Amino acid sequence: MLDPKVSVIFVNYKTPKMTTNAINSVKEKTKDVTYEIIVVDNSCDINEYQELVKEINDDNIKVIDAKENLGFGKANNLASSYAKGQYLFFLNTDTLLINDAISILANFLDKNSNVGIVGGNLYNKDMKPHHSFYNKEVNYKSDKKEQKIFNIILKFFIKKNRNEFNFTKKPKKIKGYVCGADLMIRKDVFLKIGGFEKDIFMYAEDTMLCYRLINDLNMDIYSIANAKIIHYEGGSFTNFSEFKAKIYIDAKYVYYTKLFNLDTAKKYLTTMSKLFNRKVKLFKFLNIKEKYQQYKYLLNAVDNKLKEIGEIK
Repeated sequence: MLDPKVSVIFVNYKTPKMTTNAINSVKEKTKDVTYEIIVVDNSCDINEYQELVKEINDDNIKVIDAKENLGFGKANNLASSYAKGQYLFFLNTDTLLINDAISILANFLDKNSNVGIVGGNLYNKDMKPHHSFYNKEVNYKSDKKEQKIFNIILKFFIKKNRNEFNFTKKPKKIKGYVCGADLMIRKDVFLKIGGFEKDIFMYAEDTMLCYRLINDLNMDIYSIANAKIIHYEGGSFTNFSEFKAKIYIDAKYVYYTKLFNLDTAKKYLTTMSKLFNRKVKLFKFLNIKEKYQQYKYLLNAVDNKLKEIGEIK
């Protein structure tokens, strides 16, 4: 039997039914490409793992017990070591395929040798355009561009007025990154880059991977409009919390430190501290409790990181 063209990889965290629904959508919609499915279980509980295996109920699907919560990137790295496919397709468990998106993405890679990463168009549960990519160069070279980076963070939490969706019917070259919820990459390229950043638990690992592909390997990234996927977003990580804020800030700190330098990372933190402080005051004044609490968590996370690295006492 020939090896599959695509290895479809899921990371499960205590959402066996949601993961199974995502797997079933792959089985139902994928017609024109050979594939395998690999699931890494991050639940840290043998009973959770056994429930997942029972729920999936398919001996052809490889389910890996991570034994601990590795986070998004490291769990995907683990799965890639088992993958037989020419292409790796990292697909969130809170997704459902609308069409044969996997075949469409793989076919584009087949025909375009200098394209290393592709992603489809993501829709929310109401079938409205959803965050699918960021089409600006992600760097930290000027105050003007810094503000653009900060806008990404604001959009991440506010989630409205997005302009990060391919409204054309044509493939679109991306200068920044495609969302890690549905990221397909050549396996040899993934290994050459070194996989997802090992020091990031969650968030920014897709941005970092795409940055390295563009800047280190001089390869291209494309959004493929006719590959369509529903992304419920946050299915296994729904409630905003102090922990969520911490791992987000930790990830951004690693991102700026490793891709640029320590001074840049410090500048990022101090600037965000000022920004989040303004947001806390604003939402407190407006009595918008949910936003107030979100930015309070973020402000605490940034200031704790500054204390950790000795920038404030």
